[in-house]
Amino acid sequence: MAMAGVLFYLFYCSIIQQSDSVTHLFNRYSYESAMQILAKPAVVLFIDVDDFKSVNDSYGHAIGDQVLTIIGRAIFETYGKAGSCYRIGGDEFSAIVFGDAEQAKKLDDELERRLAEARAEMPILPTVSIGGALFDPATSDVEDVKRRADAKMYEVKRAKKVGR
Repeated sequence: MAMAGVLFYLFYCSIIQQSDSVTHLFNRYSYESAMQILAKPAVVLFIDVDDFKSVNDSYGHAIGDQVLTIIGRAIFETYGKAGSCYRIGGDEFSAIVFGDAEQAKKLDDELERRLAEARAEMPILPTVSIGGALFDPATSDVEDVKRRADAKMYEVKRAKKVGR
């Protein structure tokens, strides 16, 4: 019985070390580990919260954490069934979706719909910018895929600012 308790405690500690305390998604360490062992085709998504600093500046960090929690939950409910979800920075998220670009696009639209519904209850909830890149283990380099997904996300973010 004592050995089972020790094993459970070790398992619990490893889970805690791999997850983000605010969103309960996997953390950046988990993301980097997953990217290093990625061995099947996937779409790597970068998701950035638009104008998140203004939420913290206007409403405080407690509301900012609440915003991140809502967005993290929406990301998990959207992409979690098709892959893994991560909080990789302050207001930056990632998802590794096992499927093709068309499936990822449908999930992106689903995320936008979920966030619009949440925004009806919390009007200050910011929008997000999403960029993705295909990973093919036969032809892709992990670092290049991350760079392309990040560049695409910033392209989307810039286009939103121009459209205002």
